[in-house]
Amino acid sequence: MKNPAIAKRMGKSRSDRLKNDPELRKKISEATAIAWKEGKFDSVAVGRCKWFEHTRKDGYVCKVQGTWELAYAKWLDSQGISYDSHRGVISYTDGKGNKRSYLPDFYLPDTDEFIEIKNQYHYELQKEKWKYIRDCNPELKIRILFKDDLIKMGIEI
Repeated sequence: MKNPAIAKRMGKSRSDRLKNDPELRKKISEATAIAWKEGKFDSVAVGRCKWFEHTRKDGYVCKVQGTWELAYAKWLDSQGISYDSHRGVISYTDGKGNKRSYLPDFYLPDTDEFIEIKNQYHYELQKEKWKYIRDCNPELKIRILFKDDLIKMGIEI
C-alpha cells in the first residue's frame, strides 16, 4: 500500500486477527507450507542474496541463492555429482513446540545427504535452529559447508 498510515492500520488489523484466531493462523501457516513445497515461491526474492539460474549438465535449470551456492553447483557439475537445489522440506519442532520447516540448499541423492551453504555469522545466529532440526531428524545426514570448507574443496568463491 502506498499510504503508510493505511498500511500500518491494515497491518495492525491483520495482526490482531491472527493473534485472536489460532485456527486462521494455523490455516494460513499450513497453506504457506504447501505453497513452498509446491515451488510457488521459487522466484520470490527473500533475504539479501541474489537468486541465480544455473543449468546443470543434464540441461535442467535450477535456482541457487547467492554466489557461494552457484560456485558449489558448478563444482558439483564438474565432479559429476547429481544434486537437486532448493527442493524438499524438512519439518522440525522448535523449543516452543512450534512446527517449522527447513528448506535445504542442496540434496545429493547418491549419498542421501542435505547440504547447507552458510557463512559463519548467520550460522551462529541460527545455532539453536540447527540443533532442533538435527534433534527432530536424527536419521538425516545434514552437512553445513562454510567459506573455508568450500575453499578447501577447491571451489573458487
